[in-house]
Amino acid sequence: MKALLALSLMAAPALADPLGLVDYNAVIAANLSDAEDIGIDRRAIALPGGVVLIIGPDDALITTRDPEEALGCLTDRLARLNAAARICPGVMTPGQADGVDSAVAALIPVYAAGVLPEPVPEVEVAARYDLLVQSHLRGPAICDLSPDAGFLLNFVNTEDGRGWLADTLATPRLPVAAPCF
Repeated sequence: MKALLALSLMAAPALADPLGLVDYNAVIAANLSDAEDIGIDRRAIALPGGVVLIIGPDDALITTRDPEEALGCLTDRLARLNAAARICPGVMTPGQADGVDSAVAALIPVYAAGVLPEPVPEVEVAARYDLLVQSHLRGPAICDLSPDAGFLLNFVNTEDGRGWLADTLATPRLPVAAPCF
């Protein structure tokens, strides 16, 4: 079962939440009457917290927009850092690892509250997050942090970064992966 769940997390569309907890079809169906035309074959559904779903003529999800930092994107970036910390000696200091762990601890309850059509227990978000980290352990060049990953690693360990994280996590909203910073 764990292997199947890990595979489904790796195969999820890039714009979906990386933990695979959101039922986009149910969210779209529940909010379809609020969809506004925004162009040829495109409609937008604005959700609480500011996230906008862009749907096509068949009511299928095309893309997402989060006016803040996309929580799914942040989740995936933190999971990549956690994976690197597990298998790459020296990729981060113990203090940096603590900063990433603190960011994850702050993220989980907000992520859980934002899942639709119904919020999910934090323990489920944490378990799915661990599976996402495990899926990144097999990723290419996990020990070579990208410039974005290196920036996030350093940033979440600064006063400004902790303030940014608190602001980013102040409003529970649908966790989407796009746009990604």
